[in-house]
Amino acid sequence: GTTITSSVFTANVAEAEGGAIDAHLSDLVVRATRFVANVAGLEGGAIRSSCRAIDVTKSRFTRNRSDVDGGAIWVSGPSGTRKNLRILGARNVFAGNRGARASNVGGQFTARCGRE
Repeated sequence: GTTITSSVFTANVAEAEGGAIDAHLSDLVVRATRFVANVAGLEGGAIRSSCRAIDVTKSRFTRNRSDVDGGAIWVSGPSGTRKNLRILGARNVFAGNRGARASNVGGQFTARCGRE
């Protein structure tokens, strides 16, 4: 897996998924990291994960954007993997993130762990 600690990701752009990080088939741990104004053409303005174990704590997501869903974080993959997600409620701050199709919480975080 990958561990990111005390880092800053600002104004990164991805044509498809994961404006700052695309954690495809890799567990991801993020601690005390800031994601500001990152953009994804599809999902996950800051982070896109393929439903592997993802643990985000004490991090800040501000003004990230996706053109589809998951303005800050997008997680998708096979069913039964939601138990591996530890994101919300772990002293993270989400502010001003948006996904084009999302509303309310979906603008910050979208998880679809089922059939794709």
